[in-house]
Amino acid sequence: MYEARQNKKMESRIIETSFHNNKNHKENRITRQLSLENCKPDFPIMQMVKVGFHPDIQYCDKELSTEGLGNCIAIVAYDSRKAAAVMTHYDTNYAADYDKQYWDSVSKKKYYGFDHADLLRVKGELNTFLKKKSKESSDILYCIGLGSVWQNVDPSSNIWMIRDNLIHKLLDVFNVEPCTAGFKIKFDVITKTMSTF
Repeated sequence: MYEARQNKKMESRIIETSFHNNKNHKENRITRQLSLENCKPDFPIMQMVKVGFHPDIQYCDKELSTEGLGNCIAIVAYDSRKAAAVMTHYDTNYAADYDKQYWDSVSKKKYYGFDHADLLRVKGELNTFLKKKSKESSDILYCIGLGSVWQNVDPSSNIWMIRDNLIHKLLDVFNVEPCTAGFKIKFDVITKTMSTF
């Protein structure tokens, strides 16, 4: 009988202790949660928007990026007066003019040119999207990055001539030459600079 009472007292003590611990644990969790909610970081949080294949066009006022650039190019339209930009990941095959092929005397291979009609269409889409998102952007400039296929091209290959044609066509349409080349490209909207990463 005495042992049974002792056991019951022990059980009640264990239950009380565990209840007390649980209560403290819950209070600690609530306090921790409140302290995290009130916590503000001392550093600025950089927002990066990832851009998919065209017709995907993304807007951001911080940083835009795209990956997997082979024969594709990254085209950015940005407002020169404020932090506003749009980017698309464009496949150059859409603008390739395979019907008009030319003979390259250096590589002894044919090379093709590019039709500016599709590039003009993309330019129009970028302008419209930027104006819609940034509320009347008027002073629009462009920045272009080439994909890795167009990087470190052998001057004796027919790709050299194809790339040369592409650069000239981009200059005609966007009034700017590509500034970088790589598999991953990002554009800093604040500083208006494009780079690889």
